[in-house]
Amino acid sequence: DAQGSLLNDIYAFGNGDWAKLSPADEPPPMSGQSANLMPGDNTVFIFGGRTAEGYSNEIYEYNISADAFTVREPQGTKPPGRIDHNAFEDEGNLGVLGGRNESGQLNDFWYYDTQTNSWIQKTNAPHPVEKSCMWKKGDALVVYGAGKTQIFDPSSGTWSTAGTNTEYRTSVATAQIADKMYFIGGKVTNEGVTAKIAADTLYSSETLVYNTETSLVETAASLPYGIADAAAAAFLDPDDNKEKIMLFGGRKADGSLNTGTFVLTPEEESPVKEDNGPDNFYLFRNYPNPFNPGTVIEYRVNQPCRVKIIIFDVKGREIEILKDSYHTAGSYQAVFDASGLPSGLYFYKMEGGGFVNVRKMVKLQ
Repeated sequence: DAQGSLLNDIYAFGNGDWAKLSPADEPPPMSGQSANLMPGDNTVFIFGGRTAEGYSNEIYEYNISADAFTVREPQGTKPPGRIDHNAFEDEGNLGVLGGRNESGQLNDFWYYDTQTNSWIQKTNAPHPVEKSCMWKKGDALVVYGAGKTQIFDPSSGTWSTAGTNTEYRTSVATAQIADKMYFIGGKVTNEGVTAKIAADTLYSSETLVYNTETSLVETAASLPYGIADAAAAAFLDPDDNKEKIMLFGGRKADGSLNTGTFVLTPEEESPVKEDNGPDNFYLFRNYPNPFNPGTVIEYRVNQPCRVKIIIFDVKGREIEILKDSYHTAGSYQAVFDASGLPSGLYFYKMEGGGFVNVRKMVKLQ
């Protein structure tokens, strides 16, 4: 908090307001830890952080339904304790990359395998990675903001570097909607990756939007003032069935804490010009939308080719392949039955004849 005290309280946001939770066996007060929602939407893994005892390498498992914590006890070697690292969920496992501890900035890369209850060390990143922006594009892991864009290929276990960013930005809040990554605020300096954050470092109010499909960077609405170390998350607004981003917390340039909560509504999608394939290949919007439990997806093919229609969840995980077969020219439809799947945002993708397009749909109970 503003006095430098460590906290361990948990709040939940719902129905337009915050509610304080009182979980059992909560972890010690800490800062700089990561929190990742795991498959099933009922478990959160909290890793690392700095406590009164020093840098932690513990994994705390929080069960949302039971409102209770347990401590995971992995076998074998554990990664060093750390703060301000990047963490992500991958097929039920927890990935941890970089951060900082008493030895300085880190570039080591670890996976916690939930099936074997053990840590596996991956190939280190080529540069330190602290409070960076990270997301998964397909199977690749992409890290932006550490002076260069770093890409990890899991099939070969190697890292590569793509280009040089114009800014070195840390303490950025990030959220992802479909194929776009939002970078909000943060501390900005034009120095290299080993630069120390100076007292006069700029606190950005800018929102950058990186399209992972086109590799283009655009700008979205700015915050009313610069904020660093804030938290952001994408959520589905039940009032209008639109996915939005909420940002809260963090610190302002004058050192005071940010007490405002902001919601960003991405701009409405403009009609898609189908210029990445033959002009009269087309993927139509599903109907009905929102739906429960089924919806119809129509598409058009103008030449003989193999066509795939794939369903993904909001985290990019493949849910179902609706179609994967040879098509002659013509119009087709496929029915997606979401019985047994939770409410939320889903995506459907069409591939065929050099044409690729993705649209989104919403299931409501």
